Amino acid sequence: MVIVSLCLAPEEPEAGPWRAERLPVVAATMMRSDHGKSTDRRPFVLAVDGRSSSAGRPVSYRPPRWDQRQRPGAIEVPADCPLLIIEGVGAARRESARLTDAAIWVQADECETERRNLARVGRPGGSTTMQHMREWMAEEMPFLAGRRPWEHAGLIACGTPQIPFDPATELVVAPPLARSCHPGKGGSLISPA
Repeated sequence: MVIVSLCLAPEEPEAGPWRAERLPVVAATMMRSDHGKSTDRRPFVLAVDGRSSSAGRPVSYRPPRWDQRQRPGAIEVPADCPLLIIEGVGAARRESARLTDAAIWVQADECETERRNLARVGRPGGSTTMQHMREWMAEEMPFLAGRRPWEHAGLIACGTPQIPFDPATELVVAPPLARSCHPGKGGSLISPA
C-alpha cells in the first residue's frame, strides 16, 4: 500500500491508502450476492461515478439532449444482459441507489482531470467547445458537492494512479470513504488489506 496525495475538490475527502488489486478479485467481490445481487430477472447493476463510471426486457433509451446535440444512436440493453454498468457523473447518487446493486467512485486528481478534459475539446466524446466544457464543469462541481456520491460507493478506484500497477490485470483501489456505502446494499466491496 502506498499513500499518495491528490488535488481534490474541497468537499471530497481523500481516499487511501491505495493498492493495486487484481481485476478478477475486484470483479468477483463486486458480484458477491451479499452486496445486493438481485434475485429477480434483471442484470446486476453497477454504478460507476467520478470525475475522470431492465426487468428482464430489452431496453432502448435515447436521452432527450442527444437530439439537441445531434448525437446518433441510443442506449441499448439486451434482455439477457447479466451485468449493466452505468457510468457517468451522478451514476452513484443517493436518488438512484435503489436501482443499483453496487457503486464505485473514481477519485482523480483535479489538475490531471482538467488536462484530460482540455485535450478532448472538439474531439469525439469531448466537449464541442471550451465554453461548453466550462458550462458543464460549472454544473458538475456543485452537483457532486451536493450529492457526495463518494459516500455511497463500496469501492474507490483511482482514475489518476500514482503507484505502479498493471492496467491490463489490476485496478488501483482504496477502501470506501463512508460506513454506509451503498444505502440498503451490503457496504464495502473491498476490505482494507
